[in-house]
Amino acid sequence: MKEFSKYKVSFAKGSRIFSQDDPGENMYIIHSGRIRIFREVGSQSVEFAVLEKGDFFGEMALFEHQPRSASAEAVEDSELLSIDPPTFADMIRANPEIAVRMLRKYCTRLREANRRIEELAAAGATLAGVDDMIPPRALVTPQAPEVVPPRIRGSVVVEGSGRVFTITKESSVIGRLDHVTGMRPEIDLSAEDVSRHISRRHARITYRDGKFFLSEEVGAMNGTFINGVKLAQQGVLYPLENGDRLSLCQLQLLFRSEP
Repeated sequence: MKEFSKYKVSFAKGSRIFSQDDPGENMYIIHSGRIRIFREVGSQSVEFAVLEKGDFFGEMALFEHQPRSASAEAVEDSELLSIDPPTFADMIRANPEIAVRMLRKYCTRLREANRRIEELAAAGATLAGVDDMIPPRALVTPQAPEVVPPRIRGSVVVEGSGRVFTITKESSVIGRLDHVTGMRPEIDLSAEDVSRHISRRHARITYRDGKFFLSEEVGAMNGTFINGVKLAQQGVLYPLENGDRLSLCQLQLLFRSEP
C-alpha cells in the first residue's frame, strides 16, 4: 500500500481547484477543509454542493478522461489528496468503502435522471433528437395495493449524550450524512461522531418476523459490535435483544425494544 500522505495538496481559502471544461484525470479526497462544487451558467453561478472531510469529487474525469463538468473552489483553507488512476486502484484495494460510495452516488444520479424523464414524458414534453418517445402512460407506475405496515417499537440511545433515535421502519440505516450523494441515514450520527470514524452507511437495523436484527453495511470500516462481540461478516443479520449494547467504532449505543 502506498503512503497516500505524499499526495496531499493544499489550497488557500478562495482558491480554484479546477474550472469546468478544464482537462484533467485526477480525483480529489478532502483531508481537511471544505470545497464548493458549482457550475457557471452564463453570468450566474449554480452551486451543487459544499463538501467536507472524507468527501470526494472530480471522479468523472478519472474514469472518462473528459473535461471537467463543474468547477471546484476552496471555501476555507483545505488539504486534499490528489488521486491519479494508479493510486485510485491502490485505494480501492485498501478501502472498499470508496467503491461502494461511488456506486451509491451514481445510483442516486441515475434515479434522479429517470425521475426527470418520467416527469417530462408525463407532461407531454419532447426530447430533441428522440423520434420514438415512450408514451407517457407507459411510464406511469401502477398503484400498488395499500399494505398496512407492522407496528414497530424500537429505539437506539446514544450513551453520553442520551439522544434517542426512534425506529419506525423495517429497515433503518445507521451512519452519517453523505454530502456527496445527499443520502441521510435514518439514524444519523453526524452530530455524535465528530471525529468521523463511523462510515456514512455503517450498519443497519432490520425488523423481520417480529424480531430486530443488526447487520454491518458492505464497505463499512472500523468495526461493529454487539455486547463487545464483533460482527464477523458484513451484510449478515445478527439478532438484537432489548438492552443490547452496540459499538460503532468508539461510539456506544443502547438498543431498546418493546414486545
